[in-house]
Amino acid sequence: MQYGIIGASYQQGTLAVFHAGIDEEPLPDLLSATQKALRLLVSELAVSDLQDIHQLHDAIVDFLQNGSTDVQALDDATDDTLTFGEFGDDHFVFNVMDATEQFQLHIEVTPIGGPHGA
Repeated sequence: MQYGIIGASYQQGTLAVFHAGIDEEPLPDLLSATQKALRLLVSELAVSDLQDIHQLHDAIVDFLQNGSTDVQALDDATDDTLTFGEFGDDHFVFNVMDATEQFQLHIEVTPIGGPHGA
């Protein structure tokens, strides 16, 4: 099964949409897609100057230092600024929103091609 990532961020009044593995070469497996999603999550959080987003960024970086890609454990290790949702064993989403709703982020990992994807 191959995977793609679709994301959107809203900060400082600007909406940005991004993707990986959709137009270019698909991500070959769930592990690769999860690793890419985590890198995108960290990089999107890094550009915010909001205190709670900065704290979330630091918590995620600390969590990832051990090399884990367990997204459920990451959700458990962070506060409510980050939420994790599953649509199936191989389809999930990260959502981030600060307390003031000035920063919002959505990163979704989805199967593409094959029996589950488009």
